[in-house]
Amino acid sequence: MEKRAFEHIEPKDIERRSMEIIREELAHRGVKLPAAEAPVIERCIHTSADFDYYENLVFSSGAVERMRAALSAGAMVVTDTEMAKSGISKVALSKYDGKIRCFMSDPEVSEEAKKRGITRATVSMEHAARLAKHLPKIKFDSISEASKYENGAAKELHAYHNHYIESEPVEVLKNCSFENRKGELHEKNEEGVARRKVSPASSNIIFAIGNAPTALIELERLIREENLRPAGIIAVPVGFVNVVEAKELIWELRNEPEYGDIPLIVARGRKGGSNIAAAIVNALLYGIKN
Repeated sequence: MEKRAFEHIEPKDIERRSMEIIREELAHRGVKLPAAEAPVIERCIHTSADFDYYENLVFSSGAVERMRAALSAGAMVVTDTEMAKSGISKVALSKYDGKIRCFMSDPEVSEEAKKRGITRATVSMEHAARLAKHLPKIKFDSISEASKYENGAAKELHAYHNHYIESEPVEVLKNCSFENRKGELHEKNEEGVARRKVSPASSNIIFAIGNAPTALIELERLIREENLRPAGIIAVPVGFVNVVEAKELIWELRNEPEYGDIPLIVARGRKGGSNIAAAIVNALLYGIKN
């Protein structure tokens, strides 16, 4: 029997070497990932050994930056499985006083779901929405492209716990207007100073959904009918029944003016899972720059 050769590597270096292999294979395929999104995509590939994620994992504009800002401000993360909850780094989350909840195993959730003839995931999202009303509010400023104009300057995205402090104005040429990446025209005052368009306040809660499409369906309803405005939705359920349709329902929110500012990360198609939901939250946490 031929003796197999194994690469010798120290335990502490296994993850680093794995990421090197992932980047090498992506380069071999001619894939160059966007800088902001690369760590999230790479961690999903690392978790699953599935390179399809570089194609099917999609992000709304500024989703990575905005979710990181929310997490750094102590966001509550809500999952739809205990597995996803277990997979999220409590050490990384605790650095920012973040919390994590999963309502799926709560006896009252199970009892209510049975009585109403609906899924526990649906009831769990209702409980999370009630919780969201009591969480701190954050606001995001828009990411502008003012720097493409002479004398222009664009600052980084900021989120503030409990309140929003207006960023310093973006200086632009007098009598010159500009659009941000969404094509929204920024307003100017009489001195020719443009200020960023500010999104409505969001509850500092991020939903990481890796299993139940009914959780996404209920989230979409709560957003439209109950004025839920989360700081982010990670929509990555895996499966065959209503999975694709539920994820597309969430992904379509980005095209609507009223809801298009909600940060979204979606695994389009059938693939995903609780491990992917946890991997995305961890990638966001690990990438926060203090």
